[in-house]
Order: sequence, then structure tokens, then C-alpha cells
Amino acid sequence: SNSLAERPLHRHRDEQQQQQQPSLQNGLAAATATAGQAAEQQRQHEFFKPAFEKLLCLVRSRMRLPSGYTSMRSRERAEWRRHRQTWGEVLNDAAAVVGEQRSLQLLLQPLAEVSVAVAGGKEFDWKKAELALHCVRSINDLNFALSDPQLQQLLAALPSLPHQPPQLAYTSALLLSAYSEWLGQAITAGHCRDLLPRLLNMLLVSLNDPYSAIGAAQAIKDVCECCGTHMGPCLEQLMGLYHKTLEAGAAAKAAAAVGVSPVQGNSTELHEDDVHCVIKGVVLCISRCLPDTQLVSGLTTLARPLLGPLMAATQQFTPSLGSGDAVLAAQLPLFDRLTTFFGSMRQQEAAASILQQAWGPLDIGLQRAAGDRDALERLCRVLRYGIKASGKACGPMLPILLEALPSKFQQVRHAA
Repeated sequence: SNSLAERPLHRHRDEQQQQQQPSLQNGLAAATATAGQAAEQQRQHEFFKPAFEKLLCLVRSRMRLPSGYTSMRSRERAEWRRHRQTWGEVLNDAAAVVGEQRSLQLLLQPLAEVSVAVAGGKEFDWKKAELALHCVRSINDLNFALSDPQLQQLLAALPSLPHQPPQLAYTSALLLSAYSEWLGQAITAGHCRDLLPRLLNMLLVSLNDPYSAIGAAQAIKDVCECCGTHMGPCLEQLMGLYHKTLEAGAAAKAAAAVGVSPVQGNSTELHEDDVHCVIKGVVLCISRCLPDTQLVSGLTTLARPLLGPLMAATQQFTPSLGSGDAVLAAQLPLFDRLTTFFGSMRQQEAAASILQQAWGPLDIGLQRAAGDRDALERLCRVLRYGIKASGKACGPMLPILLEALPSKFQQVRHAA
């Protein structure tokens, strides 16, 4: 009777095994097919790799700056930059096939040739060096190892390159900007630890030229954002840069509008967009490298040079509604800087403290700007960014804002 009872069980097991056999066979066939496809892809990759290496070198040669670049008109330069960007996309696609190590080796060949030529007593070919730097910048999307010796050596060599002509310094700065995230991760992994002070000093020198300053300011922002936790030894340099930069750009015009002479010895040639890059970079760096116990006081202190000129200027405003004039217009770029400052913050208590100090100039400015939609929008943007950065820490200011803003809306009828 036991054997009769077991027969259905045996039959069920046999049926299960028969059902499993086709699925196992299909799985083995799929795995074999996948392995075959991978092997075929690898074979094709190796077969076409030499052709892509030739393409890489061909594209590289097409990206060299033309002989008459410095005398080109702005429209011609813009057209050339678009042309170069297109070739850069082709270069990046080819490098993805060739591989990171071999691509770097091929693209850095012109720089190695320049080094050999200079060692032999020949003149420094800056266009050839600039070509190599730009090509390497174009392939920054590739997944480079954090211990990559070629990249480490290249970044270490950047500060030793000549700062003139400014086109070379500009491309050097943009290369550093493109690899700032890689640099931050490499430092965290224990590489390139001594590079940051030298690279920052290189960027500070590049800021002195109007052409290279555009790339240098962008690189300062990106390096501060990606490497901020490692920039404690650079804080003194950064603070000196910060205070000097605040006197540049629109600051001279704003000071002149209220009868204050610009600080002597500080460059006012820097474009206002570059000033914003430096402000954002320094705020991000301070937020990352200062300990939590010092962060509120550090950021509040950092905001004082921004708030001081605004407080001094708004004290000269008459309180009459809608009497905006050239004095307010000259101060608006300084209010925009405060917007950038708030937009770079992540510390709510510090943002709330700074917003409370900024409310006085904002209140007067909003009253003065009635009827000027552009001025109202820019002033309201400061307030929006300040409230967003303050978060819940903005609570103590809510009664003041809820009392003031509805009445101002009734006066100006501006949606912002």
C-alpha cells in the first residue's frame, strides 16, 4: 500500500524534472549565446581599434588654433569655437572606443613634443600645447581611474606652463574645471594631495587677464565645489581673492553712484559674471571645509562685505515711493551678488541671520523701485533665495514679512 501511495509522488517529481530540463537547456543556450556575442564584440573592438586611433589623431589635427586666430573678429571666433566643439564630440566618441589610457597617450603627444623641443633650445609652441590641453578636456566624460598617472602628471604640469598668451591660460583653466570632480575624488582616494595650492595660484594669476579670467573664474567655482573639503590650507588665499573680487565688476560703478572712490590697487576689469563665479566658489568651499561649530559665524562674516556697501548706499535713498534713479540702478548688481550668495548656501541658521541683516536695504530698495519692473524682480529674487536658503530658521522673520509684503503688493502690483 505504501508503494501505491508513493507512485503519484514519483510521477509528479518526474514531470517536474521534465519541465525543468527545457528551461535549463534554454538558460545554457542563452548563456552560451551571450558569451559568444561578448567574444564577437571584443573581436570587432580589437579589429576596429586601430582605425579609431587614426581617427583620433586626424580629429586632433583639425582642432589646432588657426594662425590668424588672434586677429579674428568676434563672430569669426564664435564660428571657430562651434567648429571645434563639433570636432570635440567626434573626438570623445572615438576615445570611448580606443580607451582612456591609449587616448590620453595619443592626445598628449603634442605636449610631449613641445617639451622635447623646448629642452632642445627651440621656441615654445603654445598652440601645439594648447591643442593637447583642449583635446584632453574634450574627453573628460570617460571613466578615468583615480590613480591614472597620466592625468596626475598633466595636472601637476599645468602651473608650470606659461601664462602668456592668455589663450593657453584660458584652456588650462577650462581643463582643470573639466577634471575638478575627478581631482576631488582622487584626493579623497589619497592622490594629488599637494596639487591644490599650486593649481589655485595658477588660477589667481589667470584672473588678471580679461581673456583668461573667464576660464579661471569658472575653474575656481568648480574646484571649490568639488574639492572644497580638501581646501582648508587654501582658505587664506581664497579669502584674499574674495575681498579683492568684490571690488571688481560692477562695484566701482556702484561706489561711484554714492560718491565713494574705488579701492586702489584692486582690478575692476573682471566681468560681473566672473565675480559671481568666485562668490559661489568661496561660499561652497567655506560650507564644505569649516566644521559645523564655526560654519554660522564663518558664513555670516563672509556676507559682511556684501551687505556693507548696500547698507551704506540705501541710507542715502529718500523714502518716497517710486523715486528710483541711477543710484538704485547702480546698486542692483550688488543685490544680485547677494542672490548668488544665498543660492550657494546650505546652512539655514546662517542664511536666516544674513537675510535679517539684508531686510533693511531690501525694504528700502523695494519701496524705491516701485514702477521699475526689472528692479522689483531682482530685489524680490534676493528675498526668495534668502527665504529658501533659510528654511525653517526664517520663522522669526515671518511676522515682519507677512506685514510688509502685502502692503507692498498693493502699492506696486508686481507678481514677484
